[in-house]
Amino acid sequence: MGKRVQKFNLGVTIPEGDVDACLQALKELKTRLAQPTADTLPDFEGHCNLHSLQQLATSFQDLLNLVSNHSEQQMASSL
Repeated sequence: MGKRVQKFNLGVTIPEGDVDACLQALKELKTRLAQPTADTLPDFEGHCNLHSLQQLATSFQDLLNLVSNHSEQQMASSL
């Protein structure tokens, strides 16, 4: 989850239980909200595209193709 937060700039990640990092993250988020810049804007569109129904269908088709190819190779090698 943290990788996606970082990849799409959706917020700040901190180590679990690190109170100092939590305080620093809150200050950073406050600054980002008060003074947004192009490099701190969230990539909501990229996140939505990665999690879209089209992407799910594409990933599922890729998986089906992989399973089908593997099955065909298994059958061919057993002949």
